[in-house]
Amino acid sequence: MQIDRHIQKRCKLTQGQENALFGALLLVGLLAAYAWVLSPHLAFLRASHQYGRAMHMRLNASETVNDDLACQRETLQTLRAERAAFSDLAFSAEGAKKFHNDLQTWCGEAGLDVMSLGYGNDESLAAYGARQASSAMVFRSATMTLHGAYGGMVALLETLQSRPQKIWVAGFQMTTLPSKPGWLACDMTVSICVDYEKENE
Repeated sequence: MQIDRHIQKRCKLTQGQENALFGALLLVGLLAAYAWVLSPHLAFLRASHQYGRAMHMRLNASETVNDDLACQRETLQTLRAERAAFSDLAFSAEGAKKFHNDLQTWCGEAGLDVMSLGYGNDESLAAYGARQASSAMVFRSATMTLHGAYGGMVALLETLQSRPQKIWVAGFQMTTLPSKPGWLACDMTVSICVDYEKENE
């Protein structure tokens, strides 16, 4: 009996001890509630916030890419329009071959002697028809040395300028021929643009 009373006396808590025990139980309960209820919700909210920021950044990047694509499409359309306009001034592969074949004929018709005639890039005239161009549009040139009267030089230039395609005359240099009074020697380079995608004229 005395032992029971002694145990009861020992188990009896003071008011301070009861408060401390209640506080400890309350703290354990709060920590458990935080761990089981609040913590997963907070983690979910944090993840949602990060996902929202990532999506916002992705949307901004997507808008930038779309703006760049729209700008590039506009540039491409402009370039296509310019190419189409320039293509009207260019020769087809077959037209370029015919043009270079006709050069000597036109010189003869203007009363000029062709002393030399060479084609740029060491390409033979036959290569114009068969060449597989790495670029659809390329410039080709012919360099000539001509002897003849001034009027003949002017007549040849007028023939070249009357063509519907664009012809560039560069390196035009005339000197007198002491051996033939009234005659001139002329070094001339004639350049044309060849569009390998253009239909034959």
